[in-house]
Amino acid sequence: MPQHTGLNRLYWKISATLLLVLAVVGIGYILITSYTARQYLQEVNQRLYGSIAKQLVKETRPLVNGQPDTAATHDIMHSMMVINPSVEVYLLDTAGRIIDYVVPYKSVKLERVGLGPVREFIDSEGQAFVLGDDPKKPGAKNAFSAAPVIESGRLTGYAYIILAGEEQAAVTSNLFGSYMLRLGAGMFFLALAAALAIGLIAIGLITRNLRQIIVAVRRFKEGDYDARIPEKDKGDLAILADTFNAMADKIEANIEQLQSMDRLRQELIANVS
Repeated sequence: MPQHTGLNRLYWKISATLLLVLAVVGIGYILITSYTARQYLQEVNQRLYGSIAKQLVKETRPLVNGQPDTAATHDIMHSMMVINPSVEVYLLDTAGRIIDYVVPYKSVKLERVGLGPVREFIDSEGQAFVLGDDPKKPGAKNAFSAAPVIESGRLTGYAYIILAGEEQAAVTSNLFGSYMLRLGAGMFFLALAAALAIGLIAIGLITRNLRQIIVAVRRFKEGDYDARIPEKDKGDLAILADTFNAMADKIEANIEQLQSMDRLRQELIANVS
């Protein structure tokens, strides 16, 4: 009975460990899928709308002598945002400082944008997937469009447009969260149930074979020297079973040898007497 209790405890410990591992893997899968989907959405935005900064510079003169021409640019910048409310338009000087912007809810928190990603985007002509600073979210990265502003052959600044601003982020976050929650939860629980069922069956088979081995060992300990583990009960523990059978054969042979020597000794004593 104690052996069976120990085996049951072992079974449930292994099962709990398996469940924990599956839960960690499932949560990791959901997080990785969520991150990958968000990156994919940002790259799609950049591929679709990556040229709008170039169009803005082409259609207007956003900077005059390095200073923003608000009268000429704000109307078209507002029109762009009416057509696509998710964009946020910024004008930068050659050092990356924000010198003008048109964004909803004027909560711009950065004074400067890193120019490394901007130059990389411009050098690749918008073909490279690059994330840049989001002026409304310090430390966050976002998809953008950028174009240089050239006056008389001289670089005077940049048009910098965030392609997925706060409004789109708020909408997509709710929709995406709901979709990913349903998709992730459904797949997670389905995979978890299937893997757990398979794992419990496998653990049950292994511990069943272990029970058969324990029964044979107990019989041998109690004096049944013919006790062996049958071939059909070895299962995945065949090495352990074969080792026990070989040990039992050797012990039984030694016992028979001792018994034979004892009989010879008794016969010798009887003959001498």
